[in-house]
Amino acid sequence: MTFHYENYSSSGYLQYHYSDNTATMHLDRIVSHTKGFGTDGYRHMMKAVFERNIPSITTDASFSSHVFHTFMGMIPLHNHGLSSVKLQFGNCGLKALTAALQLNDCESLEELDKFLAKNGKLLKIILLYYQGEDSDYDEVQPLTLEEFKQNKEAFEEIQTKTEPYIQTIFLPNIMHNRIPQESGMRRSTEVLTSVMMKMSPEGMARWRESIEENKPFVPFKDLSHLRIYMDNDQLNSL
Repeated sequence: MTFHYENYSSSGYLQYHYSDNTATMHLDRIVSHTKGFGTDGYRHMMKAVFERNIPSITTDASFSSHVFHTFMGMIPLHNHGLSSVKLQFGNCGLKALTAALQLNDCESLEELDKFLAKNGKLLKIILLYYQGEDSDYDEVQPLTLEEFKQNKEAFEEIQTKTEPYIQTIFLPNIMHNRIPQESGMRRSTEVLTSVMMKMSPEGMARWRESIEENKPFVPFKDLSHLRIYMDNDQLNSL
């Protein structure tokens, strides 16, 4: 079942649909050329949500809409774990670590020794980083075969180490871009690409209060609905 909401005076258009299979209201698209229509459109949709007692609202945020949907009370649908090695050292770091462990498991020691001759310095830097050692990486000597075998369990732990998506990727972009520049324009969050989002419990509660008491909705510009995902540095930067 698809719904539309239009406001010709503000040149705005909103489309959303309800799925019986998932019991979810999904915001398909929102187009606005006038400030204020987005919040007005959300209010119209949330009224329908409460009238039908729908438990969940989702949307696929993309381009530069992430900040807007976050201010409306939405949060990422999933907080999946991301490879820590890939985040810190890129694909080359993860591939080097994975290949070294595979060669070791296959007991291809001669091949592993050759591999370390080319990739040993990178692996040594990865090891030192996760051991918390503050070293001059330019002076780091390549990891030897014996050192790799001695630290095999540590490398296996490093390979499986993950970092939460919301804290590591989503929040830094939102926090950096939520305040307009001097020009009045926000920086782009396109780097986040497509993010499936859902209405947070705090968002549901604030929208219900706003609608039932017939008062303006207060956007989550303080990101209070995301604070449970923040580390201490992020909390202190608010």
